[in-house]
Amino acid sequence: MKRAIKLLILGMVVAGFWAAAAAAAALDPGATYTVEVYPITSSGSVGSRSSSDQAVADAAGKLTFQFTNLPNFPTYNFLLIRIKDGSGTIVRQGIAPAPKAGEETLLGISPASVSQTAAMLKAMADAGSDDPVMVLFGFTLIRTGALSDQDVETMGDLARAAVLNGFNAYLEGKIGATKMQAFRNAVQNRLGAYTAKIKELIDSADAGQKQNFRGEAGAMLSAFLVEAAAAAGFDPALIPPAMKAMSDQAETHVAFLSEEMTACMDVVMASTYLKIMAEVVKQKYSSGLDVLGASADQISRMNQAINGFSDALVGIFADFESLFEDEEEMPTVEALEEKLADMQTAFMGAFNTFMTESASTVEELDAMVASLKNGVCPATGNQAVCEASIDELKGPNPDYLGLGGVFQVRNLYGQPLRWPIPMVVAVKWVVDHYPTQFHYTRDDLAPAPQHWLNERHIFSGLFMPSALSHILELREDIEIVYGRRMAGEIAASCDITQADWDALPPEDQTDPEVLAMLGGFHPQGKVLRIVDAENTANQDDQDGLNPALVPGFNHCDDMAPFLNGYELQGLEDLLLERLETLKENIGPEAVTEAQRQALIDVLSAPRFR
Repeated sequence: MKRAIKLLILGMVVAGFWAAAAAAAALDPGATYTVEVYPITSSGSVGSRSSSDQAVADAAGKLTFQFTNLPNFPTYNFLLIRIKDGSGTIVRQGIAPAPKAGEETLLGISPASVSQTAAMLKAMADAGSDDPVMVLFGFTLIRTGALSDQDVETMGDLARAAVLNGFNAYLEGKIGATKMQAFRNAVQNRLGAYTAKIKELIDSADAGQKQNFRGEAGAMLSAFLVEAAAAAGFDPALIPPAMKAMSDQAETHVAFLSEEMTACMDVVMASTYLKIMAEVVKQKYSSGLDVLGASADQISRMNQAINGFSDALVGIFADFESLFEDEEEMPTVEALEEKLADMQTAFMGAFNTFMTESASTVEELDAMVASLKNGVCPATGNQAVCEASIDELKGPNPDYLGLGGVFQVRNLYGQPLRWPIPMVVAVKWVVDHYPTQFHYTRDDLAPAPQHWLNERHIFSGLFMPSALSHILELREDIEIVYGRRMAGEIAASCDITQADWDALPPEDQTDPEVLAMLGGFHPQGKVLRIVDAENTANQDDQDGLNPALVPGFNHCDDMAPFLNGYELQGLEDLLLERLETLKENIGPEAVTEAQRQALIDVLSAPRFR
């Protein structure tokens, strides 16, 4: 069984040239503590103590300390802060990004820091590395100080194996060692903003504000990964597949975690993955719309829609963070599952709002229709008939939302909306530049058997301009590629492999009723449903696919046996390769590489999974 990887962060880190840092969660008021600073070496070991000072806890049990002239970046990536009581016992510890010379890092240390730091010290020592990406994800997954020693040790092992052998290995294989090191540095450079937000959280006395700070801090880490990718000079769209590679490596360690920690990690990772996808969608749409000549207003409205969705996710994170108000108590599995259900409901509402806000205006569709008429109709020899046929595509209502209108979509609740801005921009760009020359050669990849996408449509017809039909074909082929990827994920969740399929008896590979309906023949050679085979997918895996969007959809029975092995190996790599094939099938030759990529990007439906 494969677990869908999902991620977030709530760490408590440190201060470095260092302005005041606070230690939360009630140390003894009035007691004197020793604060020590150690560099962490590039081999992941703790170096010799570099600084030490004493501080007295205030009446609230908080400790404030400040150091200068500390070991700094790039000699070191991280510093270890240890707080000891009068007997020399370590009562708090935290890891902070080492500051650059002349800069400062703010830090808050709390009970969660103790668990995070113990797990990360183990991960770094076992890995022989102070890799910043590993530390980021370690802080991401550990949200509470209420971990058992076994959970702390397992999380150290999980972070090391999943990040170094999964996330990092995938990325470096795509971008090379030089850009990978630039990515690590960019991640390390951003962690100070996160630790400063955690200090704000600890310094605040307002419970509601604390919850908001936790949500903001969690959202920050998702943005850091996308920002670091851009800073290192590679496509941030590689971050989500790297996270999926991470999930494969993490799977073997999950069995050694407590049920509560496993449930917590699932919710945390689901939340952050959404935020990362929102950042990637924003980057893709912004770049593609700019290349295709969208107006400043269209780009602004699209960015506002995505930003609104992203902000809604921050609020969803903040609500989740309320479970960790007491960092010394682990939330129950029931509380975590209830919160996950709330988050899914909130996500659907936020996504519907995004769809509404990213819809085009009547005026924009009017301009697109005018471009279609001006570009296509003069070459037909019958301007009036051509224009009338294009008007038919608008439907009966001037707002484009009437029955039979082509230029509309439906939201998750079935309500009609005008085409999204990216679709309008793509069509207008094509007909303004290549009204009769634009063409696309269709892909031959068979659609997955999804209820909402179960056949390849024919768009060309007597009254459909060829440029428009080719755009719609390209868009549908993009959807088919993504649908096949999702089908592969479902198959992995069901533990069905190509070898498993081939080993099934013929009666379990086919559905007699379907075969009879098809005259005893099926174009793929196999039917789309399994009659009798083991379904080992657990409820968490199936719920993660949001079946509420497709009522009555049996994931494993409908998907797993259809797959032919293409999807079961390197799903993300194969998806990217297939999208490259679609891009190559766009013509004429005068369309540049950047314009082809922009068409792929803006014609892709926004994906947050």
